[in-house]
Amino acid sequence: MAAYADSRLDLPQDFRRQPLRLAVAAGLAVTTIASLLPWISGTSGFGGPVAINGYAGPGDGGFLTIFGLGMGFVVLVRWAAEAKAAPMRLLPALIGGVLVLTTITTQLDAATEIRGIEFEGGHVALTPAFWAASGGALFMALAGMWLTVQDRLRRGPWFRGGDLRRAFGRRTVVPVVMAIAGAFIGFAAVLVVAANSLQSAFVLIFVVGAVFGGMIGGWLGYKVGRWLMLTPPSKRSS
Repeated sequence: MAAYADSRLDLPQDFRRQPLRLAVAAGLAVTTIASLLPWISGTSGFGGPVAINGYAGPGDGGFLTIFGLGMGFVVLVRWAAEAKAAPMRLLPALIGGVLVLTTITTQLDAATEIRGIEFEGGHVALTPAFWAASGGALFMALAGMWLTVQDRLRRGPWFRGGDLRRAFGRRTVVPVVMAIAGAFIGFAAVLVVAANSLQSAFVLIFVVGAVFGGMIGGWLGYKVGRWLMLTPPSKRSS
C-alpha cells in the first residue's frame, strides 16, 4: 500500500514531447486539417462537380475534431495529465473509444452519401483526405488508450478504498453536475447563435467557437458548484 500512498504523477517539464502525447497532437492536427478538405469528390448526375468536406452533411469531421480537442486537452494540459481522480485517469481511453465509434459511423455516413449521389447518376469516390481524417482519429484513439494503460502500470489501481464514496459525495457531485450543465449551456448557446447568423461556409468557426463556449461554460459551472459547497464562515469557526 505504501507504493500507492501518493497517486499523483509528477510529469517532467517536457512531458508533451513523450511519443504517445506527440502522437495525439499529430493525430489531432491531421484530422482537423483533413476535415476541411473534400472527403467525397466527383461529378453529380447533372455533370457538375461534387466536393463534400468533413463538416458538410452529418458533420462527422466536426465531431472527430471536437473529440480530438477533448483528447488533446486531457493528455497535453499538465493539471489534467497529472490528475489523481480515476475518471480523469480513464478519460483518454474513454475518449479513444468514442473516437473509434465516431470513425465507424463516419464510414457509414460516407457510404450512404455516395450511394445517394450515384443513385442520381453521379460518379464520386472517397478522397485521401477522408482516410487521413479517419486515420488521424484512430491514431489519437490508440495513443490515448495506451496512455491509460501506462497510467495504470505506473500508478496502480484506478479505484482504491474510499475512492467511490468520495467520488459520489456532495462536495464532488455538485461541482461536476454544475460543470456539465454549464458546458452544455455554453456549447448550445454558441451553436444556436451561430446557426442563426452564419452561413454553412463558416461551419468550422462556430464548431470551434462552440467548443470554447462549452469549455468556458464548464469552467464557470464548476466554479459556481464549488462556491455553493463552501462552508459559511460562521460554521467554519465552530
